[in-house]
Amino acid sequence: MSEKIDIDIGSRIKQIRGTQTQQEFADLLDIGRTTLINYEGNTRVPDAEFLLKLYVMYKVQPLWLLTGIGDDVSGVKLKPDESILLDNYRHCPPEGKAALKTTSAALAKSKCNKKTG
Repeated sequence: MSEKIDIDIGSRIKQIRGTQTQQEFADLLDIGRTTLINYEGNTRVPDAEFLLKLYVMYKVQPLWLLTGIGDDVSGVKLKPDESILLDNYRHCPPEGKAALKTTSAALAKSKCNKKTG
């Protein structure tokens, strides 16, 4: 196998959780907060039921979650520039994320207006 396996499952779960609190995320997935803490702390490996819930609710590929290999989202292959934008967004502070969302929405709206106008 040529790809390096990254066993930091916890950081990938945190990435999926995003800005949700641990309690909010645990409630959505119908698991205990302590279980989530153990998953995110890499002290417990997620079980098959958790992997299935992440796939159904967030389209997260189990292989990516467990190994870091492949794409995180099912069926979506990002172009290099899209991947860069997403990576930049993920590494922004909350105020930066808010600004990017506002800018993105404004740009999308202006393009839609040009099509209909």
